[in-house]
Amino acid sequence: MLFVVVASFLLLLLLSSLSLPVVVVVVVVVVVFVGVDKAKMTVLHATSLRTTRWKESQCCQKDFNDVLGGRKKKHHVHADASKCEQVHSYLHTSPKSTILERAFLERYWTFMVHTFCPKWLAPNLITTLGLCFVILNVSLVLYFSPELDGSSPNWVYAVCAVGFWIYQTMDGMDGKQARRTGTGSPLGEVVDHGCDAFSACAYATILCDAFSFNAKTNRLLVCTITSCGRWNFGLDTVTSTYQGLLPINDFDAQEIQIICQIVFLLTAYVGPSGWKEINVPVPTFVSPSGTIPVGLFFMGVASIVSYTTRFITVVKTVRKRRQVKSGSVATGEGKRRTSTRAQMKKNGGLPPHWPQDRSLAAVYLTVVVIELCFFNAVYHSKNFIAAHICACVMFTEVMVRVMQIRVSDPNFRVFNWTHAIVAYVASQVIEKTDDVGMGTVIAVALATFFYRFFHLVAQVTGCLGLHPSIFVIKKAAGNHKKGKKGH
Repeated sequence: MLFVVVASFLLLLLLSSLSLPVVVVVVVVVVVFVGVDKAKMTVLHATSLRTTRWKESQCCQKDFNDVLGGRKKKHHVHADASKCEQVHSYLHTSPKSTILERAFLERYWTFMVHTFCPKWLAPNLITTLGLCFVILNVSLVLYFSPELDGSSPNWVYAVCAVGFWIYQTMDGMDGKQARRTGTGSPLGEVVDHGCDAFSACAYATILCDAFSFNAKTNRLLVCTITSCGRWNFGLDTVTSTYQGLLPINDFDAQEIQIICQIVFLLTAYVGPSGWKEINVPVPTFVSPSGTIPVGLFFMGVASIVSYTTRFITVVKTVRKRRQVKSGSVATGEGKRRTSTRAQMKKNGGLPPHWPQDRSLAAVYLTVVVIELCFFNAVYHSKNFIAAHICACVMFTEVMVRVMQIRVSDPNFRVFNWTHAIVAYVASQVIEKTDDVGMGTVIAVALATFFYRFFHLVAQVTGCLGLHPSIFVIKKAAGNHKKGKKGH
């Protein structure tokens, strides 16, 4: 129930910039969906119908008998041997620290956790509260500047800078709190990564408004910038899912976030129009006048570098997998290796949680094709806000699906056919003035996300013996792998 309340609050914040009919339709549809899904889960718990795919796996018997005092653990959603093995074999490995993390952020996050966070405070609640500020930022910008043309008053950008700093702080605190309370779990990483996915969309959206790119007159430019954020995050997610470690450089996400926050503070001072008055010299083949606005230069260079570096990372990762796989120690057809770092190193470096017969290149390609569909839908949309919000929400759901490969189901399908339908409707059916249609299509996009997330929550919490609510601390029971815990 607490999750539904918080989700409803986030939903209202997201849609506060829209008209009343939109909000009413979205809330009604999502509440009905959650109610039906909750009722279905209750019925399935009682009757064990075929559609549940519930099976009494080893994790429901042997692993938990001692912990539960000899009582057999109840069935849980999607419980079969391979999925439960995947959940139990999960081991979080924290990436290396970036420049600013080593300089002060790590100490700052530790101070904040020990000063303001009681031990009963769930790490997932910290993450979700931080997401509230991101949604508030997006809501303010879309309310004052629906076309992202720089119409927002200057104070909005100051609020955005503060809101993103709070989110970045809480995003760093949740892992510290998980280690402190010993409650690190696969679900924590999924929640954290899902919030980061939406945050990546939010940063790109507000930067477009700060630099007055204008989705009405420069739709291609706005779509390219917003798609760049999703593209980069999506490819990094696939890489981290395969390797079990997020690819981090010395200058990475933390530094980029702080630069964006500084840009928002400067925008609050000079206004979006102030950036237009600052020009940067460029070659004449780029611009006949020999100069372009600093905002366009900044985002152009960032986009080119991001696209290029991610492409290189993808090529290297796929090539390395093929080389390692061809020369690794054979372990049997379709069989996955045991989830230990020693075994992974011993057997040639192939990740233990990724099935040998699953193509990494195919997963990369799937994510790219999905993003191209989102790009095309937003670019050709009649209602920019509806299409853009749907793209951001569905992208977040796709990232949860990718993470599920590592967390619980190595053969999980990334593509969701409902995305194509929702994207088409949001792009070609919903008119600019159709508030009810806008609310409905956004509600459907949110429903697909909540459906996927709720089922993953039920699977992981049931398998590990965690509390059903992600906002309540209960340490994992049984022999859940302990490693370098974190979110």
